[in-house]
Amino acid sequence: LLMFGESHHEAIDLTREGCITRRFFGWTDHDIGNRGFDPAEALVSKAGVTLEDAKAWAEHVMQYVTLEEFDDDDYDDDESDSDESADGGCSGGFLVFEPSGGKQTNGRATVFPSTAALSASFPLPGDALVLEYGDTDEEAREFNRRRLMGEEVPDEEYDALIDRRKQRRLECERVEFLDDWVLRQALFDDVHVRLLTEAPVHPEELELHVEPGVGRAPP
Repeated sequence: LLMFGESHHEAIDLTREGCITRRFFGWTDHDIGNRGFDPAEALVSKAGVTLEDAKAWAEHVMQYVTLEEFDDDDYDDDESDSDESADGGCSGGFLVFEPSGGKQTNGRATVFPSTAALSASFPLPGDALVLEYGDTDEEAREFNRRRLMGEEVPDEEYDALIDRRKQRRLECERVEFLDDWVLRQALFDDVHVRLLTEAPVHPEELELHVEPGVGRAPP
């Protein structure tokens, strides 16, 4: 049995809904409490826009890696699409919308990068909205956010997450992953399984042990 696999920390993409590995982006409300973002981290701002127009404009901004690549003159309201979209290299980010007040529906929109951190040192007005544009898979979004922030997610926690997601795919979509299928076949005495892996294995993912009662490997 010849198997080709993903690296350990990329397995989360294989367990997405429908087993579609590509990320899909969308908007979610972000709980800010009494906090805000450092204005110095803002990417770009725009005044006199509605919330829906601001969201479409912010999605356009976030498709660019650097501000040097962004040109607001190229943005066309008629060509924008605020529906959930597939990831085209976008890393996501935050949109802060501050209404102008009164009965006006327009306000100021400010885009912050996905790495921006909320701080009590920069409180926002009480009527301000903070929306996050990111991976619609909440578990994957949180896991990747922690990794990007430099946190080492314990393998035990990650493996438990993957097991839950694989079980969900099996129950909801009747999809069984190949490694689970192989292990299940190996439980039968009349099935001989020979496994050949052809890929470099990261040292952190390699586990060596001696199985009691098992003889030496054949030559």
